Parts: sequence; C-alpha cells; structure tokens
Amino acid sequence: MLKLEGVTADLGGKRIIDGFSAEFAPGVYAIMAPSGRGKTTLLRAIAGLIPFGGSITGAGKTAMLFQDDRLFPWLTVLQNAAITDKTEAAAAKWLACLGLSGYENAMPDTLSGGMQRRVSIAAWLVYGGDTLLMDEPTRGLDEDNAGRVMDIACRYAVGKPLIFTTHSPFLAQRFADRIITL
Repeated sequence: MLKLEGVTADLGGKRIIDGFSAEFAPGVYAIMAPSGRGKTTLLRAIAGLIPFGGSITGAGKTAMLFQDDRLFPWLTVLQNAAITDKTEAAAAKWLACLGLSGYENAMPDTLSGGMQRRVSIAAWLVYGGDTLLMDEPTRGLDEDNAGRVMDIACRYAVGKPLIFTTHSPFLAQRFADRIITL
C-alpha cells in the first residue's frame, strides 16, 4: 500500500503541498484541483523526482506518465514506445490497443498531438510498475480516445494503485474509485 504522511513540497520558494497525507490501496484515484494547486507536484514527489518533506512509503517501482509528451524525435513510434524494454513486442501490442497500428515506423513529428500522446501512453504501459501515475492522461485526446485510454489504464492497473490528475469531473467520476481534491 502506498502511504503518504505529512508530505510537503516547495517550488520556486513557494510551498505547493503542505502536509498532505493519504493511503492508496489498489484502485483508481483521481486528483482534482485548479491549475497551480500541486497535482503535478504531488505525482512527482510520489515518483521521487523532486525533493519533499514528510514520508512516502510503499510506492515500489513507479511508472510516471508526464503531462508533456517526452518522445525522442530521432526514434520511430515503435522505438519510442519500446524505450524502456529492449523487445518491441510489448510496445507493438500497446500501440495496437491504442489505435496506432500502421504507425510503428512513423517519426513523432509526423503525428498529431493526440497520436503523440498515445505513443507516450504506450511507453508508460510498456514500462509498468507497482504504482501507476498519470498526469493529465487525456490531454489532447478526443472523447473516444480519452475513454479508450482510461479504460485500458484502469484494466491495466488491477491490483495496483493508479493515480491520475484531471480537470474533468466527468473523467474523475467515470473512472475513479475515489476522487481527492487538493
């Protein structure tokens, strides 16, 4: 179980998270708050990517889907999706599930923003982890692809905590077992 106790985090000399505590058993959690209230900062603290106060235990290996797509422009779609796994079979499987069959040899700059987002999600799925973090996972996706992505992520997360940030009450209510407001 992922446990956060009294977590604090500062950015640019300003306290962004102040004493946040929660427990995350296996299940799906949506974190909601207006922009600038610490959603991304909280995920980055859980992933161990920024310094924080308090304690975070039980995260294990964390898989972090960043809000911005981090694709290597000199690698193909398949190579980007397989970046954390030397075999490309898992990457090809997830690309197909995400509606990207036929684009495996395309370069990222030839894809739409929504397609690039799905390549990033495929890489996140290939990487896997004990704790699954998604920062605005449906950013740039149309309604059908947003639903597909969240369906896949929720099925993939069975037995693990999946924590995603969103500004969409609809997505939070449809997919989360619990909604946390910062």
